[in-house]
Amino acid sequence: AILQFQKTLSAKFTKDVVELLAPCGSFLSEANLPDDDHGDEEDSELDRMSAKQLRCWLKDQGVSDSGCLERSDFLVRAKDHLKELGEHSFPPPGILSRPIGSVSLTRSQASILSQVIMDHAAGSDIALIGEKGSGKSTLVKAFASILGYRTRDIFCYRDMSSRDLLQHRTTDPWGNTAWADSPLVQAAIHGDLAVLDGIHRLAKGTLYGALGPLLADRWCSLPDGTLLFSASQWSTLMNRGEKVKAALLASGARKVSPAFRVIACGDLPEPSKPGMSGNWIDDEVSTLFNFHVLLDLPFPELRKLVETVASNHSNADNEAKQRIGKLLSFSQAVKAACKDPDLKPLQLSLRALLRTAKLLASQNDLAGALDRAFSARFKF
Repeated sequence: AILQFQKTLSAKFTKDVVELLAPCGSFLSEANLPDDDHGDEEDSELDRMSAKQLRCWLKDQGVSDSGCLERSDFLVRAKDHLKELGEHSFPPPGILSRPIGSVSLTRSQASILSQVIMDHAAGSDIALIGEKGSGKSTLVKAFASILGYRTRDIFCYRDMSSRDLLQHRTTDPWGNTAWADSPLVQAAIHGDLAVLDGIHRLAKGTLYGALGPLLADRWCSLPDGTLLFSASQWSTLMNRGEKVKAALLASGARKVSPAFRVIACGDLPEPSKPGMSGNWIDDEVSTLFNFHVLLDLPFPELRKLVETVASNHSNADNEAKQRIGKLLSFSQAVKAACKDPDLKPLQLSLRALLRTAKLLASQNDLAGALDRAFSARFKF
């Protein structure tokens, strides 16, 4: 895939564009690609949008499209919204400015995703670290959708061994046992996106010991005795003659696809917390990924995102906006009060906040919506 990045100068976009070649998944289609033309002014960009794009833009901005039937109606509503803002706050041009599948990114999320895609184009694996519900899964979903990747999830846990990350034993109907590839190895062979969810839970040394060669050199020795080779190593071995080629295939060796990528998701390190989960980014792990920290969304972006989610489930009237405002005020107050780590589970993460907003959209009961959001913690 050819990726275009527009340069910025003093937080403003310039006309300079950099093109990079990057691997992509087998599910990439024209629907994933950005438009070729981008205007310099807000109105000219809106004028080129179709009715469907204008409707998506309005939803992304948290503006109701009720009463809009024709493209001209959507266009007038969008331009009126720009005038009400009182300042030029048009999102960055390109595919990240519009909803990606079912995902609508905020400004800060689009900025981080742009950096992640640049790391991908440079051939690096990525690690997203942040608190629970900070948007890591959202960015992974948007990344896979843009580049057409099929995701293979690997959920990490504390007792997970190095072997479990690569292969495990299975039993057939006749009682015979055999080695089976893990989702990570399947992703490496087929050129998919492997998502390591919760790498902070792994025991110290497990991640680097099992995946160090695979992530650094795209080479690996599997528990069943077979080998994985990088694309360059595989090409070199295949050109050494028929005997070497036959011996390599007979041994069960396989090639790692050049499109293979890994995105690891984990919590922020806590040096005060004992164990591997406290300060899990050591000197070895830090060499395997390019790290991106997901901080809390700015309050204006958070409010717009919550209102957009609520408006997609019901009509965004004044009463609904007031309920959303009370929910956000409650969330900020709890977050400021919960400095004690033992009270951290009481905070509303971004995922819980959006889930509560969906409930508020269908019922005028803030206490009931919060009770349902926390039911998994309080009702056992």
